[in-house]
Amino acid sequence: MNLYLRNPNPHSPSDEIALNLIRRANLDMLWGRDSSTVSSAYGQMLQLKKMSSNLGLLVSRDKMGPWPIEDCSGVETAMLMLWKSLDKGQKGRNYCQFDTIRKIRSLRENIHSGSINGLLSNVAFTDQRGRVFHMDKSPMHTKWFQLFSKGCESRMENSTSQDAALSVEAMLAMLELLWKSLDKGQKGRNYCQFDTIRKIRSLRENIHSGSINGLLSNVAFTDQRGRVFHMDKSPMHTKWFQLFSKGCKSRMENSTSQDAALSVEAMLAMLELLELRVQRTSTSKEERRMAVMIAAVLVVGFCAALRGGEIMLVEATEFCRRIDAGRVESTQHVLVPLMG
Repeated sequence: MNLYLRNPNPHSPSDEIALNLIRRANLDMLWGRDSSTVSSAYGQMLQLKKMSSNLGLLVSRDKMGPWPIEDCSGVETAMLMLWKSLDKGQKGRNYCQFDTIRKIRSLRENIHSGSINGLLSNVAFTDQRGRVFHMDKSPMHTKWFQLFSKGCESRMENSTSQDAALSVEAMLAMLELLWKSLDKGQKGRNYCQFDTIRKIRSLRENIHSGSINGLLSNVAFTDQRGRVFHMDKSPMHTKWFQLFSKGCKSRMENSTSQDAALSVEAMLAMLELLELRVQRTSTSKEERRMAVMIAAVLVVGFCAALRGGEIMLVEATEFCRRIDAGRVESTQHVLVPLMG
């Protein structure tokens, strides 16, 4: 056996278990497609064999062996998943569901991504929208393993109870997370947020793209729709860096306050800019009128605490009359009339 670097021992119980797991994995792989597809492929294979024999040709010139002495198809991971499925389930089952054993696949993928083989074989490419795609030689991404996973999932029961009661522990954990999120301050931080530090990543990507290594390693290809995809070996597109960015973002606070109040200083600065625009001799009458209207909208919305649509409900004629009345020293305020 290539997994053990030797032939199987017929008198070894562990080798017998391994052979049974391999047979089960191959059966799941064969039934990774619908039964009609398998039957149709079998019939076409018989026809191909007959036609090749009549013409004196080979059925296939692809090499069927010898296979490399390594796990290049994910058979070892499939064996571990099948062995895990024999454990006792949660709801009285004498086996585990597929959602439980598939975690082994994710774990093995992470191990491969962090290994030397995974890092050296990883190639990333981006499309026009900036989305990053990865190409690698992971055994868990082979066609054999994909068919095995599909066949294994269709064979095993994989039911979940959507109406299961929420446990007290889960409720307390959610309340604790909510309390921590409310307890975080918005300003006065002694560190930068992730949206600030991620600009370094973009800068390094641009530097790499303009370097000799970036230009020589870049390969572009287009699909039938004319969309362009780029392949490169940028260190910022490796699986390790993608996981680092995701973990760093989840660890660091990255909150923005969309409803934060506008400061008086910011309001005065905007009014000052509008006043300078009005005082310019080059400003046309229409531009001056528009600047005055914008200033009025800003002041009314700020002082009366109105939202965007509510500002448009101000009655203009009455408002102008109230402005003149507010210039009297005894009044010192302006009433904002609203329609409706």
